[in-house]
Amino acid sequence: MTDGEHMGFGGYGFLVTIILVLIIISGGGGCLGNLFGGRNNCGANGYGAEQAIEKQNIITAAETNYRVIDENRRSTELISAQLRNQWDAAQGEKLFDLKLNALAMQQGYEAKLLAKDATIERMNLAHEMGGRFDALTAQIADIRCNMLPRPQVYGIGTSCNSIITPPIQYGGGCCNGGNVVVG
Repeated sequence: MTDGEHMGFGGYGFLVTIILVLIIISGGGGCLGNLFGGRNNCGANGYGAEQAIEKQNIITAAETNYRVIDENRRSTELISAQLRNQWDAAQGEKLFDLKLNALAMQQGYEAKLLAKDATIERMNLAHEMGGRFDALTAQIADIRCNMLPRPQVYGIGTSCNSIITPPIQYGGGCCNGGNVVVG
């Protein structure tokens, strides 16, 4: 039941009305009680005044009881609404925490994937560069083998047009292991 709904004539209101009708019918209703077979309380014997006061006290007690019950119902509805709001807020906080945890786990998982991808990429690059360095090392060794050494010049010149003969290496020098010098 929401705050805008009222019990109307159902529930306790109906019960109070039945009690009042029974009081009137049973003879406590003064002159109206005569219509339904009750005692005659309309006379001048003074008994009607006491009956009217007693009837008013019963009506006042019934109205007070109804107000207490109605106020209790409203208080219960307000407390229920407040508890429902608190429960909804707690569930919202739990949902928010779960979303944060899921996001953190997803980001951690994505970070691990990125680190794994970076590691794989570095390993592939190192493997590729290792092959390139091996090829480059082989090319440098080949160039060193086939490269002519720096000539060493020997000779004595006694004239302005002296002939200087450098030593000649046959067979590539370092590749076949033997140096032949003609001089």
